[in-house]
Amino acid sequence: MPTLAILSESLADLCKGAENVDPILHSFKNAEHVRVGVRDVLGKDDIRSTHAALSDIAEACLKQIANREYQKLVDKFGVPLIGRPTEEELSNDIVRGYWRSSPRATVTSASPSSLPLANWAAASRTTTATST
Repeated sequence: MPTLAILSESLADLCKGAENVDPILHSFKNAEHVRVGVRDVLGKDDIRSTHAALSDIAEACLKQIANREYQKLVDKFGVPLIGRPTEEELSNDIVRGYWRSSPRATVTSASPSSLPLANWAAASRTTTATST
C-alpha cells in the first residue's frame, strides 16, 4: 500500500497547474478507495492496514485542500506575520503599512489571558461559579 508521502506527492502532481482541483480530488479519492476496497474484499490486508490506508487517503486530500486554500490567502493578503516584524521586514513599505494599520498587531504582543476567547472562557467560568 502507498504511504502518506507517496499519496500526497502523486496528488500534488495531479493537481499541479489545475484551476479547479475538485474533480481531481474526487477522482483520486474514489480511485484510492476502490483500490483499498478491493484489497479488503480479497483479504489481502488486515483491518488496521485498511483503516490506515483510508486515513492516509483522507489526510492527503485534506493537505492538498489546505495547501491550496493557504496559497489563495497568501496571494490575496500576503504572508502572515507572526510576532513583531524584524527590521528587515519593516524596511518593506507594504509590511510596514500593514503592521501599522492592522488591528491584529497588538494581539501578537498580548498575553494569552488578554485574548478575547480566553476572556470569554474566564467569564463563563465565573458566571457558572456564581450562578450555582
